Amino acid sequence: MTARSKRRPAYGALAEKNRDNIYYLGPEGFLFTSPHVATDSTLRHPAAIVLTADGSALDVGPPGATGPEQAIAVAPMVERALYAIDMPLVSVNVQPNHPAFSAFRALPAPGLFPLQRAAFTHLDARLEEAYHGRLDLAAARLLFDELVAITLEQLPRRPRVDARVARLLDMMQTQDEVSLAEMAEQLGMSYTGMSHMFTRAVGISMRSYRLWFKAVTAWSEFETDQTLTDIAHTAGFSDAAHMSREWQHWYGMAPSYLRNERCVRIFSERHPRGRPRE
Repeated sequence: MTARSKRRPAYGALAEKNRDNIYYLGPEGFLFTSPHVATDSTLRHPAAIVLTADGSALDVGPPGATGPEQAIAVAPMVERALYAIDMPLVSVNVQPNHPAFSAFRALPAPGLFPLQRAAFTHLDARLEEAYHGRLDLAAARLLFDELVAITLEQLPRRPRVDARVARLLDMMQTQDEVSLAEMAEQLGMSYTGMSHMFTRAVGISMRSYRLWFKAVTAWSEFETDQTLTDIAHTAGFSDAAHMSREWQHWYGMAPSYLRNERCVRIFSERHPRGRPRE
């Protein structure tokens, strides 16, 4: 752990100044804003676009080797640290279901691709609004789409995706009771061949994708009145402790943090203008 992260918690240290905002857009992605993030190591399924609303440089990179960047694209399943202290962080999380995900998956090693911050300047006012929690969900979705589109213009050309991958993704989401071996048989492929095809195209393994899908299910339930234990079981985790361990590994926070209304405000289909404080 670095000296910087020892001074303050990973999240919530400046909640009195500004709460974290999560604009949850469903299984294709979400926007996250915060005045303070200090994580030494996270490894998550979504790709990401990380920048600040005012152009401040933030430290993002492999653990122990961070460097200042004004805007950066991050490939999925890339271990990285992030230090954005007292600045308007905006993190655009692009989930494996998003059509642009394959472009991020194809980023060259180490999976961290600096972006030209000037290309986003015309969005600064809306980034600032998002940071302060002043967008509704529809406006946040438009901003998300524009940020992804601008980023795609700067990324290397994306590879073509095998049509069988789309069919496999659909099966994995709609046929939860079907084993991966049975899916391979439906596609007329060997399990090994299907596994290699999926990992090349999507950027994560099939088993990792199924684990991610549990996270998506959990995301949609955090603002309900269910207990964390109930959410864990609904999402397919063995128990709340299992979900918490995975969440800490992915995001550097406990799931319980998302329910701390003093620190976090969630925008979703249930609450498109943000869930009101109780």
